[in-house]
Amino acid sequence: MDRLRTMVVKEFQQLRRDRRTMMMFTMSPVLQLIVVGYAVSNDVRHVPTGVYDGDRSQRSRALVRAIQVGDQFVVRYAASPRDLPRMLDRREAEVTLEIPAGFSRRLLRGETAPLQVLVDGSDSTSATLAAQYLGALLQASSANLAVEARRLARAPAARGVDLQPRVWFNPQLLSLHFMVPAVLALVLAVTTTIATSLSIVREREVGTLEQLVVTPLKSWELLAGKMIPPALLALADAALILLVIRYWFRVPMLGSPALVMLCVVGLMLNTLGTGLMISTISRTQQQAQLTAFLLINPAILLSGFIFPIANMPRLIQPFTWLIAARHFLEAERGVFLRGFGLADILPQLGALLLLGGLTFLLGVLRFRKQLD
Repeated sequence: MDRLRTMVVKEFQQLRRDRRTMMMFTMSPVLQLIVVGYAVSNDVRHVPTGVYDGDRSQRSRALVRAIQVGDQFVVRYAASPRDLPRMLDRREAEVTLEIPAGFSRRLLRGETAPLQVLVDGSDSTSATLAAQYLGALLQASSANLAVEARRLARAPAARGVDLQPRVWFNPQLLSLHFMVPAVLALVLAVTTTIATSLSIVREREVGTLEQLVVTPLKSWELLAGKMIPPALLALADAALILLVIRYWFRVPMLGSPALVMLCVVGLMLNTLGTGLMISTISRTQQQAQLTAFLLINPAILLSGFIFPIANMPRLIQPFTWLIAARHFLEAERGVFLRGFGLADILPQLGALLLLGGLTFLLGVLRFRKQLD
């Protein structure tokens, strides 16, 4: 234990002198969280919307006012229906709405009043979300107008379904609450993987790894001494990031923070093992960095961080079970948004520990083989 303690102290002293690595562990995680947290958002906000009101009635104006409630859509009026496609072409609007003449008369007669919505589909994600938001607003508003029109026309109201949806786990439907906790996986994966691979490759690059090998240190003491400092710093980063998520971004945490930290340990077992594997195939720090990014980027994309796994091709979906970040995100988002307990995240936690144990064991065996 004295040799291991000496090795850990030596690594902390080396980290303290390495300003670039210390910046990676201190300032970089919080800055990445704040930047990515504000940048990655699927919420519909301030969408320029072109509107042509050909009916110019009280009910058509009420329909337009319903769109303007909140900050989702910013209405810009068009002089004629021919101006709506031009507004899309000139990027003056991302969505357009045409209310034809006779809109009110159709409602009073109990007929269907058609509306035309055009959407700029060059950004398919934003277009889909904007069309869904606008469609929901128009449907709710038109239903109210139809009820009012039947009342004024003294027509019997139809007995339909009274649908009153309620959203659980994220009532405001804020993508911030869904995306920001996931940034923790991104930050930890990048930080711990690169730091571990660089720590060992740096020793090999400057020629001091052989000096460590010939010391009385055992191989597991050498590896543990290399892994413990970045692991402890990553745990401190994770605790700081959780505080920023909770009190800066005000994301509610319905579950226990201790469960999130438990999942962090499982994720770090995978990232540290991956960094160890990278160090065995790299000869320079530049090679280690490039290899780390080559492995991290596909893993993040396949983890469900941005794109739902259910929307991926069926051929790719089975491979996502091998991605540790997938299990971490499922467990972490469940703890944050659904209030999951330990029993709820046991499958994900077991998968993290299994994958992490295998990755770490392969890295250790390959590293020891190279030492021999």
